[in-house]
Amino acid sequence: MSYALETTYDGVLLASPDPALGRIGPFGITLNGQQVVDEQALFRAVQSSFLGRGGQATEFKFRVNAQFSTLRQAFEFMFTHQSDLSANGDLTITTGPTGDTSTVKLANAAYASVAIVEVKGISIVLEYTFRGGLFAIV
Repeated sequence: MSYALETTYDGVLLASPDPALGRIGPFGITLNGQQVVDEQALFRAVQSSFLGRGGQATEFKFRVNAQFSTLRQAFEFMFTHQSDLSANGDLTITTGPTGDTSTVKLANAAYASVAIVEVKGISIVLEYTFRGGLFAIV
């Protein structure tokens, strides 16, 4: 069974299951949901209590293996790719078996970082980190 897992940010393709597009991934995915939590440590209490305050946030990280035809293209991409990304935009992920896909969106997400993890000739592994509110099914 084949699976689609295409990732775009503000219309820029970051990852695709199609190797012909040269953005293989995503892989190494981590998803961290957070909320603001207050700790209440009462005088002489045996233990603290915690109160969730909402303010939910999501941090989503993944890696992509970017493939290029020439070494020049790889290095130009490596040094200029960050300028291709908007400060904020919708992070959209389409996933699921072909013919039965689901799309989720992290609306108005911000890219926190784009790290070059490894360079091997015309292949560059990048790690993207995005922060935003909550994912929603589109």
